Amino acid sequence: DALVPLDRGFAATPEQRKLVDRLLCELIALSPFSSKTAPPNLGLGGDWELAYTNAPDILGIRGGPIASLQRVGQQIDVSKGAIANVLEYAPSAWLRSPLEGIAAADRLQQRVLLSYTAIGSRVELQLLGTEFR
Repeated sequence: DALVPLDRGFAATPEQRKLVDRLLCELIALSPFSSKTAPPNLGLGGDWELAYTNAPDILGIRGGPIASLQRVGQQIDVSKGAIANVLEYAPSAWLRSPLEGIAAADRLQQRVLLSYTAIGSRVELQLLGTEFR
């Protein structure tokens, strides 16, 4: 709940970013695992939604004049060793208003498809391609 006003990091001030980074470092320090001892399967399979980032490549994505970024997610299929990074766009507010009944629920997903192999506590990624839905 504390991250909601930061809009996944898009609305965070430099001071808020420093605070979140410090809190994340404190949380990491509490982990019983290190980069050398982490178990290979942490139960990460499923559909995940980005709560916060400070990554410039993500923070630079906003959409454009006709679409706005609504969701940043990741789908992980452990059994296939597959990851889909998902950017979901919706029509911009100025388009949704006059077309409320037509375009309000429209969504476009841009996906970056990857395969992965776990090697100890590290993960090796291979780009497979992109997809639009």
